[in-house]
Amino acid sequence: MVNDSVMVDRFPQMLLNKYGKTPPKLLVLLGSMSMIFREEIKEMWGDVSILVCDSDPYIYTEEYYRKQDVTTPENKIHVDSLRDDYNITFMHTPAYLKESVKLMTRMIPNMKKLIFLGDGIYPNPEYNKQLKNIIARDFPYLQYQFISSYNYTLPELYNALRNADKETGVLVSTWFAETLTSQQMLINAYRSLSSISSPLFSIRYAGMDDGGMVGGYMYNEKIFINELLRNVSQILNGKPAREIPFFVPADAHPTFNYTTLVNKGLQP
Repeated sequence: MVNDSVMVDRFPQMLLNKYGKTPPKLLVLLGSMSMIFREEIKEMWGDVSILVCDSDPYIYTEEYYRKQDVTTPENKIHVDSLRDDYNITFMHTPAYLKESVKLMTRMIPNMKKLIFLGDGIYPNPEYNKQLKNIIARDFPYLQYQFISSYNYTLPELYNALRNADKETGVLVSTWFAETLTSQQMLINAYRSLSSISSPLFSIRYAGMDDGGMVGGYMYNEKIFINELLRNVSQILNGKPAREIPFFVPADAHPTFNYTTLVNKGLQP
């Protein structure tokens, strides 16, 4: 967890202890916040190729990632500006917030309320801010509530959602807390909510297969994976990461788990 200050401070040494001083051919970082360790990585392994996947192409100060329930600061660096100094390429995994809300209002009859589920850690407070603006501008008839692990325990989350009716849509992001630190546990938490009457939509593919999610508006996963594998192959065959163009998905669309969709009484 990024908000675990002790773990953050120890991470570079843990990396060195586990993998040694011999640089890997490729380092894959999930989340641009991992780039706060770029100086330590360069000191350990020199000009190692780095492939970064994230929904946000900007990097912020370390203090920002350690804090909870704060929106994106103005002081930021675009990953492209680091390409020369650090041997990186970037693959964008965007969250389509406006499109997600539009999809939900189309699929949920007489939708009156949107609940956004997310932890209090980057980037969910920023998503909360964006969703407030989107609803005020484009969907003013919707009520809005942000339920965060910063303010809610899991039992409180369950109670809040069990009280939601069929005119409430739930949009799911990540839910990490001190006692919930793995993706599998995250999906299990949402799977246990699948019995509630409100349909669960997701901004990520996680949970789509067995986490009780109806669907969401997302980039084409197959195209993304193919591009990821192509980039990995190029780097492993000697091409520096900085020579690979940044990838931005161009084919986003509604995606559904049809079984869950039908069980919730919805039509695509």
